[in-house]
Amino acid sequence: MQLRSYKHFPKNYKAKETFFKDSIYEEFLKRVKKINPNWRSLPAMRREIEDIALDLGFSKHPLDYELGATSIKGKKRDIGYNIQLGNQAFFLADMVKFQHLYNNNEINEVIYICLDEYSVSESYSSSVVCFEKSLKFIKVFDEIFKFPIYFMVIMK
Repeated sequence: MQLRSYKHFPKNYKAKETFFKDSIYEEFLKRVKKINPNWRSLPAMRREIEDIALDLGFSKHPLDYELGATSIKGKKRDIGYNIQLGNQAFFLADMVKFQHLYNNNEINEVIYICLDEYSVSESYSSSVVCFEKSLKFIKVFDEIFKFPIYFMVIMK
């Protein structure tokens, strides 16, 4: 699988060099690159990546037990993680969940996996989360989302 990474920091963020140093980033990238992507089934591709995350020690993380199903895909130490191959509308919901965890000092940084614009145009739905549109959202809402994001971008 072809991947590229992009590190996003909120405006005026200090100490950028201290983030994304954990070896988990390199290992995650290495393992995901070995996947033979099934472009006809994004859910199957998502499951393969979720299995890698579980194998690397990420555990499902509910935001609030009273909310029930509201969760992110996983958390390991102070790193939140999500893969989003669903509708673009889910992106902002994911960011709100991460901001909640960041505000509560449960995470300091995020791994976010999504498709690039070309891959979305080649998939079965044009409304799937894509990196380019997500980055535009992040820049518009820069004053709201205060955590650093390590994007892993799946390319076709």
